[in-house]
Amino acid sequence: MSDRTTLWLESSPGQGDFHALRLEPGHVARFHGTNVRHHVPPNKSQCSRVSLDFRIGVGRFYDPKWRLEGVQHYHPRRIIRM
Repeated sequence: MSDRTTLWLESSPGQGDFHALRLEPGHVARFHGTNVRHHVPPNKSQCSRVSLDFRIGVGRFYDPKWRLEGVQHYHPRRIIRM
């Protein structure tokens, strides 16, 4: 697996000890992406890279006024009906 195309994250909030997330085919990982900093190195290849990000919340627990101190990027709530 190439560390150049993999997600890097820190072990816990504010640690700065970034490491590549290595998974076997068919495995999944989860982490608190609001608290734990993460990034993917720039794609310097000629191939496209695809990333999927799923966030699920229960509507009755959603508080639109809640903000995590120190976080500057907020994404609006969207409802998808299938």
